[in-house]
Amino acid sequence: MRILLWALFAAGSAAAAADPAEQWLRADAPHAHLVRQSETGAEAALRFVKHARDWPKVWCPWPGYAPTPPIGPGDLLVRVRIDGRSWIQRVRRARGPRPHRMLLRAFDTGALRS
Repeated sequence: MRILLWALFAAGSAAAAADPAEQWLRADAPHAHLVRQSETGAEAALRFVKHARDWPKVWCPWPGYAPTPPIGPGDLLVRVRIDGRSWIQRVRRARGPRPHRMLLRAFDTGALRS
């Protein structure tokens, strides 16, 4: 009986720990991507998701921006984990010679490398 209860608990814990966004994200999705000059927003999105229709399920726009500005060249997109779920966010630009590098430190992408 104890073994059955332990098996049920372990299965429930694994399901709770699973990232629901994994079903939409590509297995080879980058942790960060700088949108190139020749890339469209849709092409950049397809670097992360399996199908374009799944982009709204993982896109986490900047709060307070309505409507959300379109993705364009020079935007840095990063995978972040919020409450155990993966999202794609745009990093705001800072000043200086390497603005994205300074702001990327604010995002915890280390947990996604496992």
